Amino acid sequence: MENQGIERHITLYWNNPSCLKKAVEGKLDATASRWKAQKNATVDFDYYGLIEDMLMEDRLEEDLQQGRMGADVLVSTDMQLFHRKDLLLGNLPLFQPIEDWFPIRKEFAEMAHAQGYFQPGVVVPVVMIKNKEMLEETTEIRGWEDLLDPSLAGKIAISSTDKPAGKSILKGYWYLYGEEGLHTAKEHFSVVSNPAAVFDAVDRGQYPLGIVPLLFASGPGKSGQVEKIWPEEGLFVVISYVAVRADAGPEVREILLESLYSQEIQDLYSQRGLMIPVHPEVEPKQELMAYKGKLLYPSWEWVEQKDMSLLED
Repeated sequence: MENQGIERHITLYWNNPSCLKKAVEGKLDATASRWKAQKNATVDFDYYGLIEDMLMEDRLEEDLQQGRMGADVLVSTDMQLFHRKDLLLGNLPLFQPIEDWFPIRKEFAEMAHAQGYFQPGVVVPVVMIKNKEMLEETTEIRGWEDLLDPSLAGKIAISSTDKPAGKSILKGYWYLYGEEGLHTAKEHFSVVSNPAAVFDAVDRGQYPLGIVPLLFASGPGKSGQVEKIWPEEGLFVVISYVAVRADAGPEVREILLESLYSQEIQDLYSQRGLMIPVHPEVEPKQELMAYKGKLLYPSWEWVEQKDMSLLED
């Protein structure tokens, strides 16, 4: 196809699960190359996160100081960015409603912002793990509430609350059990650097219990003693959200349909990342399909009523 017209420039801030970074970036690079060759458009995927040069939170704060978003599209698993009133939730006029833009499972409709500004892109399930050898036979763990037992204080590992999984765990306890539950969780849980380190700590017997994204609970470990626990209340989840700047052109929808919402990338997240695809024609892994529990996440009404700084203390 012959290039015509003025070259367009589209920027996406991208902060999705780093565990599949190379595989996903390869597909995003292919999308950018195709748009350059066929549509005379430069598509930049700017990557942010703990393994990148800059956090998306810092980038957004800089943008907001200037009164606008520097990107046409934001994609991030850091739900806190979308929940904080001093960041995205309090600056809705900077974005446009994008309901009905993407193929999303009907059962995920409530994950979307009530006015359509933020839409789910992929869902990361979170489970518990235990070291069978370390955990006393008399200690039966069936669900999240069991971890609030005083006898387990200091015996439960979670990843840093600077990371999406750690924040979502604390927010889940706050949502289910109120501020007292949040306070108890903060006191009981021991923070290690990342989900892989949580699994390793439980595997080595440093902690009898841990909480990790499902991807990091996929085997018995070197000790042969690690086992996942499917909570009876349901699974906490980390939701990757998408937002589109108010003045972004219609081409961003097409780019997202070719990238994040493509069946290819949704299947990659599902099969290799053990995540739950939002695309209705892409199936989760069998063990997730067999799980009959709920997905636990706070409603937007609840989020709007809360002071999210409580998570940062």
